[in-house]
Amino acid sequence: MEKLLSQRLLALRKEKKLTQQEISKLLKMARTTYSGYENGSREPDNETLDKIANFFGVSVDYLLGRTEQKKQVLSESSRVLIDSLNLTDEEIMSRIKFEVDGIALEEEDIIRFIALVRTERAMKKNRDKTE
Repeated sequence: MEKLLSQRLLALRKEKKLTQQEISKLLKMARTTYSGYENGSREPDNETLDKIANFFGVSVDYLLGRTEQKKQVLSESSRVLIDSLNLTDEEIMSRIKFEVDGIALEEEDIIRFIALVRTERAMKKNRDKTE
């Protein structure tokens, strides 16, 4: 997975026609740190991975090679809906039909999905506080 992450970071940086120095400055990190991510000698933590994905406008799943779709699968309107519900997992599951490609998700998958949305929300709040 590290190799794919490195390859995708390099390709995305080149698409933007940026040097490692320029991108590291924009991401507020040392050039050697970013270079390590690109050459596979370092692995970003989750917060940094999210920051890089947001910068390039791609999903973390794309960076990690879990999908070929660059954009996030969950739309902003879906995020807003889940964020505004302020319900328990059980209440959410009872009110919303969760399907992927027309196939209903198992309860365990739904719980992970809800946890993902809540984690992204918490990370965004933390990021907004530090900016």
